[in-house]
Amino acid sequence: MNGKCTCSRLNIIAFSGTLGIIAGIVMMAVAWAAWVWDYNTSLVQTWSALYPGYEASLKGGFFGLGWGLLQGVTMGVVFAWLYNSLCPCFSLCSNVSCNSVTVEHPPREPELKT
Repeated sequence: MNGKCTCSRLNIIAFSGTLGIIAGIVMMAVAWAAWVWDYNTSLVQTWSALYPGYEASLKGGFFGLGWGLLQGVTMGVVFAWLYNSLCPCFSLCSNVSCNSVTVEHPPREPELKT
């Protein structure tokens, strides 16, 4: 190592976009599975109370895609921001402060072979 201890940070846009796409696809798939195969209809009924327009139908699946994107992006931004803010506090590096992401360490003295 070069004497620096860095904390890997999450790209907020990439992380929240990915989480939004995954959440949207899951909500759409659950709505369509309930519509086609009557699978997990109780979950769709529960979610339809929270998300207007969400139901076990073709149109409801697209509403689920939109709600999932919105919720996933929102939660992704919150999670990535918290992670990036708290990462230095829980780093495995010594002498890490919560106010900095990169910490300089003093050079180590070479070990003497006996």
